[in-house]
Amino acid sequence: MNDPEAINAGLGYEEIAMIRVHKSDMYDENGFSRYPEKLKRVILKYLYSSKQEIDYDRLAFSFNPV
Repeated sequence: MNDPEAINAGLGYEEIAMIRVHKSDMYDENGFSRYPEKLKRVILKYLYSSKQEIDYDRLAFSFNPV
């Protein structure tokens, strides 16, 4: 994931192996994104399937709390 939009939004993952380190300047002193809508767009783009790939609204599921 070398998309400049994702990198500049602060998207990061697998920091232990230093694969894609979060840009620290994109987060405030409490760890919250300075530009949450920008980060949300790239998360939806890269970390979720599109509606053409899978329609999450049509998934059948049940929840059985213990």
